[in-house]
Amino acid sequence: MYTAKEAWSRDLAVFGEGAYHEYRIPGVVVTDRGTVLCYYESRANLRDDWGRIDVTIRRSQDDGETWSSVTVRLPADMGGTDGDTTNNPTAIVD
Repeated sequence: MYTAKEAWSRDLAVFGEGAYHEYRIPGVVVTDRGTVLCYYESRANLRDDWGRIDVTIRRSQDDGETWSSVTVRLPADMGGTDGDTTNNPTAIVD
């Protein structure tokens, strides 16, 4: 089991920076091996829940000191062509 450590804060996604206009609905989980995963909605151009939204993730293997680059885990087009979207991601460590 992973034990709690002192709280820390990092800006992993900043509105208007990178490939996306806005980042929302973040979540953090720690795997059994201690890898910290931060995931969130990455919105291309609109605050609207029906805009182009990718679910992206960053990973840290050193307790949050350094982070990987952004990786798209669920692309916006995964919802199909009928206007479906992916919102409010939740991760579960298995």
